[in-house]
Order: sequence, then C-alpha cells, then structure tokens
Amino acid sequence: MPAEDQMTRLLSLVASLGLEEDALDGAVYDCAQEESLGSLNAEEDPEEQETIIGESESRASEINNGGFESQIEYLLENSGYEETERLLRAAAEAEMD
Repeated sequence: MPAEDQMTRLLSLVASLGLEEDALDGAVYDCAQEESLGSLNAEEDPEEQETIIGESESRASEINNGGFESQIEYLLENSGYEETERLLRAAAEAEMD
C-alpha cells in the first residue's frame, strides 16, 4: 500500500478511535529512544551520552508538537504500518482504562 494511503488510513483510524491529542506521545518518545540506542551504546563518554539522550528527547518533543500527522509519519518511517496501527489501538485501549 502506498505511504500516502497508509497515512490516510491511520489518520482515519485516529479519528474513529477518538484519541486524545497526547495519546501517541509515549510511543514517539520510545521510538526516538530506540532509534538513538546504537549511538548511545557506542559512546563511552557520559557527557556525550547525555547529549545523545537530550537530542533524542528534543526530536521526540518536536514530533509530538506536530500533532497526529507528524507522529504517524514518524512512526510509519521507523516502525511500519502494522506496528503503527497496533500502537494506535493500544493507545485507545489505554485511554479506556
């Protein structure tokens, strides 16, 4: 399925699930952290490690501030369609609890 169709379907799913605007924030932070693990593990200097962590958190914050479209685009690029859909459904379940 083309990326544009994936985005459209996932944004429709967000609307149908009625997700709160911060529903994917944690998933984006987790993904950004996972994305930076290689650099973090390769770095021995604790100060440089802190810099890498800070950059990862800043990137996640910027993505989250962009709203659902930005979040879904990022998650699609890093996790794929099926995982992003699973994350959306899990966020909806978490909001119900």
